[in-house]
Amino acid sequence: MEDSSKKGIFLFLLVVLVYWVHFTQGACYPPRYGIQTRSTRQRYTTGCGFWGWGRCSRYRYVTTYQCVFLAVDGGWGAWSHWSACGSFCGQSTRLRLRSCNNPHKQNGGRDCVGSNVQKESCDEGFCSGSPCPSGFTKISENWCLYISGKNVLKTYSDANTFCTSLSKHARLVTIKHKAEQDIIVKKLPAHADCWIGLDDRTTEGQFVFSDGTKLGQGSFTHWEEGSPSKSTLADCVFIDGKGAGYMWRDTRCEERKMFSCEIRAKMISTSLIG
Repeated sequence: MEDSSKKGIFLFLLVVLVYWVHFTQGACYPPRYGIQTRSTRQRYTTGCGFWGWGRCSRYRYVTTYQCVFLAVDGGWGAWSHWSACGSFCGQSTRLRLRSCNNPHKQNGGRDCVGSNVQKESCDEGFCSGSPCPSGFTKISENWCLYISGKNVLKTYSDANTFCTSLSKHARLVTIKHKAEQDIIVKKLPAHADCWIGLDDRTTEGQFVFSDGTKLGQGSFTHWEEGSPSKSTLADCVFIDGKGAGYMWRDTRCEERKMFSCEIRAKMISTSLIG
């Protein structure tokens, strides 16, 4: 038989032996397995005395090795996403979960330590019928309005920040219906300019309200003739109290003007008047 054939047969038999040991006898590999040692005393006899004709007892210690499963403690997996807030509006609680599966406990291992549930408070916004915060006027069950004083003039960004400082649910006012425009105009001092929550700072020509909705085709508008401006520097919208009809104009956001803040109930998405 040629040497190459002998080598091939030898390698085949070696692979079969390894397979048999691994899958039938249990390969003792960590981390699933470990080796447990055990030392026992064994008695045996041996020749002794004159010419070795007698028999004497002797003892020896024999160490045996056994492949055993190791205990694996459980480990926490990743947290799930937060659940929805427990109520549609107002203060509530949300939670997220995790499982003791990274790894699962095995062979008498210990459970994970700690809770599988995490909770935190959440706020889903102003509820219809709730009292308006201090400084705001209640226009309806769903709408609270704040008008800054004639001497409180701010840039567009600073005005929005000021609204948020009054209430985390407040923002620069959004005007989406003629009735809302009329109410705000009636509350403005004579000949006063007033920022509203509408700008195209992100995308030129695409005006977006402070609540994130876009000014689209069919939306209520009250633009002054020649507005909105073609200037790329005129990005923020105000009610022009010095012109006729308290029309809307866009101008530089760095100008300082009066402003109006609002809080609207979350559950109402259409007109909040009346």
